[in-house]
Amino acid sequence: MKNFILQLLFVFLFSIAITNAQTQSICSGSPFATTISVEECNCIDLLTNNDYFVEGSEYDDPQIVGAQLAPGTVLTKVKNGNTFTITGRVLSSTCSNFSIIITEYCKFRHKTDGTTYTIQCRVFWSQPIYVTPNITQNNISLNGINSVLNCTRTLTYSVGSIPYCYDDFNSDLNCEWTLPSGWTGIPTGPNNRNINVTTSECTGGTVSVHITATTPCPINIIKQITVTRTPLTEGVVEIFGDRCLCNVTGGSFNLPEWVCGTITWSGPQGWTITPSTNGKSCTVVMPDGVGVTGELCATIVSCGTTLTKCATLKGKQALPTITSIDIDYGDFGDGSPIWEVLCPERRADIVVHTSSNGDMDCISYEVELPSELTHVSTWSTPSNNIGHLYVEQPSPQFTGFHCYNYRVRVVDKCGNHGDWFDSPYPICCKGYDQYPCSTLGQ
Repeated sequence: MKNFILQLLFVFLFSIAITNAQTQSICSGSPFATTISVEECNCIDLLTNNDYFVEGSEYDDPQIVGAQLAPGTVLTKVKNGNTFTITGRVLSSTCSNFSIIITEYCKFRHKTDGTTYTIQCRVFWSQPIYVTPNITQNNISLNGINSVLNCTRTLTYSVGSIPYCYDDFNSDLNCEWTLPSGWTGIPTGPNNRNINVTTSECTGGTVSVHITATTPCPINIIKQITVTRTPLTEGVVEIFGDRCLCNVTGGSFNLPEWVCGTITWSGPQGWTITPSTNGKSCTVVMPDGVGVTGELCATIVSCGTTLTKCATLKGKQALPTITSIDIDYGDFGDGSPIWEVLCPERRADIVVHTSSNGDMDCISYEVELPSELTHVSTWSTPSNNIGHLYVEQPSPQFTGFHCYNYRVRVVDKCGNHGDWFDSPYPICCKGYDQYPCSTLGQ
């Protein structure tokens, strides 16, 4: 019962100590002062051994909870009656709060030999003190690129991470932007921390932001980025469009929309090149014939520099001749080859060998398959005379054993095609009821 009463007393006194303390908000590194009201413990209630008597109570040095003392500083306490005044300085890199505690102890002395011992009686807490980190040149950044290509028109810059306590409605933090001559911008985000910029096509300059605030802590910082321009290069400018043309039908080509300046298109004699109004695109018609190739070039004069970008175009080409066909049935997934058979939901590779008198860049293959098989994809190897057609047996319900004839021919993008080449070997298929297909997945 006595312990229960002591607990109630502790809670009562503890709450009084917090209520009487002063709530405050400080900036990191600034001095603070807080008060803690205390009342002496009734130490006689904690005495459990009649060989001792109560000598009195004492308070230890104040301790800080939730923050770090500034280097070279200590907490000081001054007692005036039942009130301690605690002073010090703390550092914090985050929005946080801390408290000061003082612990009271009861001291007991032995009646005959004079030995002493102490028992903690109560802990008194100050009200939380809110601390806001300072924003300085070193811990805030201005983010954005400082080297941009000529013709680039849109950029974005932003102030780096700002502690959340500056987002409080009582904060007057603001970011004021200054841009190079000829640039415009629209600030966005809280406190205008970001800006979407529209630049002139050729000029650079200094992007500057003035960050100010009086609350919760004073800020007066200017951050800058110096932006320089770099000339256009072949690596960043692309001519888009199909490199394989159908001669008299022709094709369309264009540069990236952001390219600026004066643009002139050119090509071999006999080509018909018609530029668009802004010069960023054109149509090309080649003369009729087989084996027509040449370079389409765009000469771009912008910001005092000249760049010529070219693309090799090909017209109608001689079709290569298929010389042989092989079938690769793949493996079981563990590297062991599948027996010469195509299993359900598996793929086979039809390897097409051709003569080297054609241009593989502008041709493809057609394969004529039975309805039980599906043509999945087609591709050519860099050797320019080998093509691959992937086929699969899609139906998992396929049963029995069947072999199918098929044939392949070469086609180009203009609809021209060679003769059908009948494979000397059929594609043989087995169902899940047939070995080795019945062992797949086991």
